[in-house]
Amino acid sequence: MKLVNIKPLGILACTLLLATSMAPVQVSAAPPEPEQTEQLQRMRTLIGLLQDFMNVIESVHAMSDNPEKAAIYQMYKIEEIYKARGQSKRAIKLFQNILNKTDNLAIRNAVYMRLGDLQKNHRNNDALEIYEQALKENINRMK
Repeated sequence: MKLVNIKPLGILACTLLLATSMAPVQVSAAPPEPEQTEQLQRMRTLIGLLQDFMNVIESVHAMSDNPEKAAIYQMYKIEEIYKARGQSKRAIKLFQNILNKTDNLAIRNAVYMRLGDLQKNHRNNDALEIYEQALKENINRMK
């Protein structure tokens, strides 16, 4: 059994936690009325939304404990916005600046992958050079 500190969660989240941990109970054998069915469906939807919200909260806490993971996720989201705006070249420039600023292996590998994928859409030769540079860096670090 997993113990959860419920104090920071609040009343609504605690209710959700209790409601989702209980086994379903059949009270009567008669089929539910249409309005009861609709109400149950709304409750299930609400519980699903609250569970999704709690998953997001957990993810945020996990990223807060791991700056590399957070940075990679943030880079991905920035790239997503630039691509949606049709400004992929701005994402390429951002990623090249990140490569110039960090020696962190996890960040560099993530940037190389994103850069290669972005360049692949414009110029395959540039993408190939990026992937080769990343491979060279990783091999050199293994020595």
